[in-house]
Amino acid sequence: MSEFQIQYLQFLWPPRDEPLLHLDVKSFGSLSQISVDLCSLLYGGLIEILDRGNHANPIEELMVKYQVNFEYLKNRLLSSTNFLNLSAVTSNSESSWFGFSLVLKESSGVKPNDLVNFVNQNEIGLRLLFAGNLTKQPSISERNYPVSGELTNTYVTIHQTFSLGTLPELGSVQTDYTPEKLEEFF
Repeated sequence: MSEFQIQYLQFLWPPRDEPLLHLDVKSFGSLSQISVDLCSLLYGGLIEILDRGNHANPIEELMVKYQVNFEYLKNRLLSSTNFLNLSAVTSNSESSWFGFSLVLKESSGVKPNDLVNFVNQNEIGLRLLFAGNLTKQPSISERNYPVSGELTNTYVTIHQTFSLGTLPELGSVQTDYTPEKLEEFF
């Protein structure tokens, strides 16, 4: 998805009743590039043209907004890749991203608890990913079950993998705040 397409879909959220004017999109680039990107969104089913203006399709609005926020966070957090592994979409897939996963690199020199405390102090919703070595989860730690191998990579998933929300209600102010604070921390 191009930067224009992300900005355009953000512009359409929430749905507007007024028509989209040239003045509304002139900062997005040349008219020819805007036309190409709008056609791509239209033929991809992400927008529809109505008499009163363009709207994201109601059925796909939420999914699109999640994806827009995911892409925005991914691009905005590139400055922190010395410390974090960022989520990536696998090739030939279309995922609905309800959260943006971050893995704190062991080489970062940062303790996971320090990161969690910092983001909590700055009122950022960061959650540990509930996955990894499920044998360490309290609900099944007392049960008897077979284990195959040492499960060495699960430590990273349990202790160093976090998820940031990509809620549709998040606007550019909120989606900018999180990367700014993470850059400040690192």
